[in-house]
Amino acid sequence: MMSSFRQIATSLITIFLINPPVLAADVDAGYDVFAVAQVMINLSSHSWEWGTAAEALLELYDPELSVFSSNPFPSGKIPNADPRTFALAYAKQFIHTNGQVFVGDSAVGDPASLGVSAILIGQSDRAYLDASNRQADYILNQAPKWSNVAYLAVQQGNLSLMAETVTQCGLQRAVLKTSQFNNWRHIIGPQSQDTGLWSTGNGWASYGMVRVLHTLQKWSGSSSSMTSQIGQLKGWIKEILDGAMLSGLDNGLLRNYLNDDSWFGETSGTALLSAVAYRMAVNDPGMFPKKYITWADTNRKALAQHQNGGVFAPAVNPYSWLDRTKYTKGSPEGQAFMVNLYTAYRDCVGAGVCAAPPSSATTISKGGIGPIEVLTVLDAAITFSAMPVPTGATCRSPASCDSNGCKGAFDGLAKHPICQAGEQKGCQCTATANTCGPHQSCDLNGCAGAFNGLSKFAQCTGNFEGCECTATANTCGPHQSCDLNGCAGAFNGLSKFAQCTGNFEGCECTATSNTCGPRQSCDLNGCDGAYGGSQRFAKCTGNFVGCDCSSTSNTCGPRQSCDLNGCAGAYDGIRAFAQCTNNFIGCECNATPNTCGPPQSCDLNGCVGAFDLSDGKAYCTHNFLGCQCTPTPNTCGPRQSCDLNHCDGAFKGSVPFAQCTNFFKGCECTATSKTCGAKQSCGLNGCAGAFDLSNGKAFCTQNFRGCECQSNPGTCGAPQSCDLNHCDGAFQGSAPMAQCTNFFKGCECTATSKTCGAKQSCDLNGCAGGFDSSGVARCQGNFLGCQCAATSHTCGTAQHCDLNGCKGSFDSSSNTARCRGNFPGCVCIPVASTCGTAQSCDLNGCNGGFNSQGNAVCMGNFYGCPCIPNPIWIPPPPSLPPSEDPPPSSPSLPPLENPWYCLGIYERDDCNNLGCTRSYALGARNMNTGIAHTVHETGVGHPISDLCGATIDGATIECHGDISAECAPPGIATYNSRTCRSYCHSLGDPVECWNIGNGVFGFRMSMSLVCDRALS
Repeated sequence: MMSSFRQIATSLITIFLINPPVLAADVDAGYDVFAVAQVMINLSSHSWEWGTAAEALLELYDPELSVFSSNPFPSGKIPNADPRTFALAYAKQFIHTNGQVFVGDSAVGDPASLGVSAILIGQSDRAYLDASNRQADYILNQAPKWSNVAYLAVQQGNLSLMAETVTQCGLQRAVLKTSQFNNWRHIIGPQSQDTGLWSTGNGWASYGMVRVLHTLQKWSGSSSSMTSQIGQLKGWIKEILDGAMLSGLDNGLLRNYLNDDSWFGETSGTALLSAVAYRMAVNDPGMFPKKYITWADTNRKALAQHQNGGVFAPAVNPYSWLDRTKYTKGSPEGQAFMVNLYTAYRDCVGAGVCAAPPSSATTISKGGIGPIEVLTVLDAAITFSAMPVPTGATCRSPASCDSNGCKGAFDGLAKHPICQAGEQKGCQCTATANTCGPHQSCDLNGCAGAFNGLSKFAQCTGNFEGCECTATANTCGPHQSCDLNGCAGAFNGLSKFAQCTGNFEGCECTATSNTCGPRQSCDLNGCDGAYGGSQRFAKCTGNFVGCDCSSTSNTCGPRQSCDLNGCAGAYDGIRAFAQCTNNFIGCECNATPNTCGPPQSCDLNGCVGAFDLSDGKAYCTHNFLGCQCTPTPNTCGPRQSCDLNHCDGAFKGSVPFAQCTNFFKGCECTATSKTCGAKQSCGLNGCAGAFDLSNGKAFCTQNFRGCECQSNPGTCGAPQSCDLNHCDGAFQGSAPMAQCTNFFKGCECTATSKTCGAKQSCDLNGCAGGFDSSGVARCQGNFLGCQCAATSHTCGTAQHCDLNGCKGSFDSSSNTARCRGNFPGCVCIPVASTCGTAQSCDLNGCNGGFNSQGNAVCMGNFYGCPCIPNPIWIPPPPSLPPSEDPPPSSPSLPPLENPWYCLGIYERDDCNNLGCTRSYALGARNMNTGIAHTVHETGVGHPISDLCGATIDGATIECHGDISAECAPPGIATYNSRTCRSYCHSLGDPVECWNIGNGVFGFRMSMSLVCDRALS
């Protein structure tokens, strides 16, 4: 049920005591209060209007019985009031003494507005007191309530119930007041909610609390023990008044809604709130000082300008507070409020708190109710029609409203129907379908419908008790399964919730698979499917709430990881996206390694792999979107540098191209020096190095392609000129061949004069100079091809000075003839053309002498050239060894110069019965002295060539050819820096150097070497 203001004022069953009649002095309030009261009586037609009118009449005519009198509770008891008192006589005609409530009417508290009158009448007629007790019991214990609804009552001598009265006021305030406003909202609850600040409602609430306050203060049972409640009530009343005083006015009147300037000013709320101000100014002048009286006076005077014939207008429509049409025909409750305003002002003047008006005479516009003696009030001209006292028949236990001519019906908004005819007329009866009529909403008109067990329809439990009603959400409560308790839920077309079609008809229920049927698309028919957490299927959230639906892209939202929230994503064939197979079934998800499995080729099954530059991995961009794939040439594209973009390229064995090992893993890349590492030979591991003519460097062309390699003969090819193609050849130390130092670095090249530089001795640094076919001395060992300065080693055995273009001639004043054409610098054997015309043996250092043949020849300069001897010079005989003379001079060889040596090579045979084993020995003999200095043996079984390199007497035999060959030219060997030639019989060499003896036979002289000193 709703919580409203009117209930506070009209449901206070306040107990009054009747004192001897005391007539209050009338004052001029600016309007004819008795004309106002007459209109009030004429227009009142509802229980709360009758009760409000009765209270107003009590304050007007019998103020000593009102709670506002100085002693309303003599001795703390209810006074024995005369039921013929005008106010009580007026009220008595409306009170039923045989029913549960005084009047079958609308709101729960409305009939109780007659409670004060019933209690006062009941002091002399027990039936009315019993009726008031039943009414109070109904309000407190039986009437349907919404939490915090106040049902305020005062019962005789019940202090706890008096405290409950204040508690109910506080509960009302807790619900209706907000921190934003001082005033209270109108209605908060499931029915007719109205959050506006209704001025009349704030009047009902505050005036009701004013009456409760005066009851507490003036009843001896509560005045001393409930001081804190008294303070609370004053504070709450002050809040409402302060809020009203801050509100705007329209034509001098408070607006129907205090916080809404769109409403018109009206009389009802203005009158009652002004009455509250007067009452509180008298009750507590300190808390409610002069400004409250001034505000009330201003309102009262403005109200006086809005009356005509006792009717005050405009008022709010008393039956439709939201009606924006000004109510001008007179509001019954509004008229009563004008009476309340008059009596409050009258009592304030009487208490000396308010100033008396200039004139206290009251002008009565017409005959009727007026200021008369209380004791003769019933003799006044009363305009309401006398009605029989509605005692009614004696009611039995309620029977069917359809039986015994009862013709039961509800009298407005009532809990129980009342018989309209028959012997039980006026008595409660049990509602039937005829009584109830068509089903109405279980929430309307106080029905408070509920289901009684497993039943098809709900029934009212408040007003219209027992009538079937159309279930609402309040009736049905929380949704239950459509399959339980005979609900038999089904969807009625395109609807949000299924509804029961069996028991609990019309109640929404929680759909099940039976209710929903086969899953449909989450996008169709207003389903608006969504996932409520990690669940297998989406459920409709629009129509068909709770039914599983087939997810769509709208349902699924942005794709999430296939591994999260139980998705368990997988690919259903060759497609772009994986789909969840557990939770979120049918939703596409972002593939993970678990979803994708081992990487496959980026070219297969429409993968169309491409690299993600953020991590350098290849992923499918078409089917299997997001899955890592194995890159192919299509994926990798043209090779890039192995050093760029975190490729970190490396060679995987002997392969043509390096591959990335980090980003772009598996893609071939262009090798860099970092990739290749230290240079290796161009001939190793399939490198197949070749020179790049643009920079002259060698690079691998097969495996390790693009890596610089160390050139080798295969790379270099035949040596070319050291001066061509940026070779810039140079000798790397004492080496046979020059090498390129720029382009083709490391390749041997043919030395040029630029390469060779200044000529050096043909004997130095391993040059091993020799003459080429053009007679130019060039190095034959190191520095191959470079011209060198010829030495005796270079020249070899001296030849005749006129052979092979030698063109020999003597050095100046020298005994040595040398070639001047080919073989320049080489010693040659002088011939006639060399010596020229014979000169004196004494001139130019000739130092002539006789040779072995007795011919005079120069022995010094121009050695060997014939000279003219001095006629008196006789040559001495030669002094030669006895048997090992030097070979005779030969015109083809230069003369030997002592001492000369013969190196004998001989064989030693170690013989036995099985045969002979040869060994060879080498002996060196000074042929001038005949002394053999050293004998060297090779040892048994060694060849003659082992004699080469043998050391004799500190000198080493160096062989430059086959030393066993006969007549080899000078230079075949050297011994102790002497030039040697092999045995030559034609030169007159003896068969052997000497007789070895001791059983060792000298080998043939073909094994001898003849060495001299003249050629060194």
